[in-house]
Amino acid sequence: MPTSPASSTDTISVAHCDAALAAAPADQKSVTSGQASTSAETAPWALQLSSSFTSIADQLAVASQVLSQVPASSPAHSTQPHNDSAQSASPTALAAFASRLDTIEQMQASLSAEINKIKAAALDQKGSEIQTERTTAASVEDLDKKITALQESLKLDQDRLYARLHNTTANVSKMSIIAPPCGEWEATVKFPGYEGRV
Repeated sequence: MPTSPASSTDTISVAHCDAALAAAPADQKSVTSGQASTSAETAPWALQLSSSFTSIADQLAVASQVLSQVPASSPAHSTQPHNDSAQSASPTALAAFASRLDTIEQMQASLSAEINKIKAAALDQKGSEIQTERTTAASVEDLDKKITALQESLKLDQDRLYARLHNTTANVSKMSIIAPPCGEWEATVKFPGYEGRV
């Protein structure tokens, strides 16, 4: 069975939707595009991301407003009179609305790709920072060990100084030889009457 064209009520609703699509998104798109270009030139990526979210939110709000104005369901058959303008307005409005939705979906896909790139860059930067911190910590620990070893060596040399000075004059002063102190892990030092320690 042939179906009847849209009613006059549907024509008014569709024309109103077409006017809303033609006027409101154009103004908002020009404003948001200007904001996005300004942010891209003068602001960091965080402001660019915020501007993209704002633009998508504005377009989604306009699309939601248009959807709320479109009738939920239209009768398949209508007995009311119709004209050529009703037949031409409905396909035009639907095509414009479909184009607008495609644009929003493309912007969402582009924004998702940018977010993924930002996440990957942040993870790489964090990983490099962690690796740098580990390398720095290891270097600092090795340096501390070397400094501690040098301090112990200097202290041991100072402790041995008195014994060495005494032993240089032992033959003249007829005094017994003093064994100099040994390091904790040094080999046993052999001195007369001195067994030393490890």
